Amino acid sequence: MAPEGLDGRFGTARIERAALLEAAQAVLARRLAPERAAEATAFLALWAAGVADDDLLARAAEDVAGAALSLLEQARRRIPGTANVRCFKPTPDRDGWRSAHAVAEIVTDDMPFLVDSALAALTQAGRAVQLVVHPIVPVQRDAAGTLVAFGPAAGAGAIRESMMQIEFTEPAEARELGLLGEALARAMADVRRAVADWPAMRARLAQAIARLAERDEEPFRIARDFLAWLDEDNFVFLGWRGYTLDGSGRVQPEQDEALGLLRDAALPVFDVLRDPEAIPSRRAGLGAGAGAADGGEGEHALDRASPAALRCDHPQAHRPVRPREGGRHRARPVRRLCLQPQPALDPLPARESRGRARARGARSGDA
Repeated sequence: MAPEGLDGRFGTARIERAALLEAAQAVLARRLAPERAAEATAFLALWAAGVADDDLLARAAEDVAGAALSLLEQARRRIPGTANVRCFKPTPDRDGWRSAHAVAEIVTDDMPFLVDSALAALTQAGRAVQLVVHPIVPVQRDAAGTLVAFGPAAGAGAIRESMMQIEFTEPAEARELGLLGEALARAMADVRRAVADWPAMRARLAQAIARLAERDEEPFRIARDFLAWLDEDNFVFLGWRGYTLDGSGRVQPEQDEALGLLRDAALPVFDVLRDPEAIPSRRAGLGAGAGAADGGEGEHALDRASPAALRCDHPQAHRPVRPREGGRHRARPVRRLCLQPQPALDPLPARESRGRARARGARSGDA
């Protein structure tokens, strides 16, 4: 049984919420032609579904209508395989709505790690996230990427797109908004590469474990057990790059076979690998088994660096969980790549509007 008066307060909030949304629908009807107004009203329902009552009721009807319409227009056309990203400070004269904060709008294919990675980029830039609105919307697009239908009208089997509207503290200079947009676009591209190559990276990991299992020496057993531990949901793999030792004992990357973020040849896994030529010619423990002491040239199981794995972007972290096919992420974002387990710490003091859930580090909001 709810505490005395609690049901009444919830009931009042729901009545006020319904009245506000009705007023926002009236704003859309005044601003748009009937067909466009009907479309915007349908999107408004999707946009508002995940916004908590107190967040919604803090806005004027014009701003509720304007925010929903803005995100819809951001989704109007999207080239397949890319993300629409923009950062701006909405004003009534230019945008038809206002916000106390700057706003980032991102529309892309739904996949794991999107929200966390976007928030990591903003946090790294020193911006404090105030609110995250994140409808995941079934859509139908034509060959040019133009939005044809969304929501139930998109039909069975429609692809799902992640549509994010993130409010954050406004930077001191307007030009910083453009830089933030570029950072968010890079983050979305990184997520796409990592998610697309994730099955292949785990297959490479399984191959490495199998190769190590062919040897009984203790260094091989330790390495095999370590990689098997990684595969037990202790890391989320973002990139893979193999390294071999040439005849002179120098480390050489196998860039043609790189996966995920490490497709970028300029991205090192470890600082020492920024300049392979600076690494001493001795194997320094990489091959502490047969073939290492005798200077043999043949590659063996320990002649490869381990795959790059997930590390938290900021001090807050949760134990990562492998992405579910078609699901949303449940792990922290990344900035650096390492092979060290990270402890679970307190989440960020941001908030996410997903059915009154306070963002708890603004995680994706699994339903």
